[in-house]
Amino acid sequence: MAAVAIAMPIVGMLNLNNIRDMDNDIAHGKRTFAGILGKTGAKIYHTVLLVLCFALFVYLKRYYTLFVLPVMVWHLIYIFTHQEAELDKQMPVLMFSTIAIAFLACI
Repeated sequence: MAAVAIAMPIVGMLNLNNIRDMDNDIAHGKRTFAGILGKTGAKIYHTVLLVLCFALFVYLKRYYTLFVLPVMVWHLIYIFTHQEAELDKQMPVLMFSTIAIAFLACI
């Protein structure tokens, strides 16, 4: 279950990349899950991935992972309030947050 929990923000990184490139992918006939869901649907899917990540770690009693929760909440607010090119800034935020979660889950 811990592997599934840490895989969720990793899948979120792929999803974030697909949200960022959605218009270009659709224009070139590339079918991605984010493209199928649409921008709002893909952002909701992104939220579900991150919420389930934390829910699983709480279920596994890995409470230290919650130290990253404020950063993730800020990340989700940013995702919903900004568009395509501006989402580039969130890739490192999500990457380093995922590394922090993985580290804190081992404590």
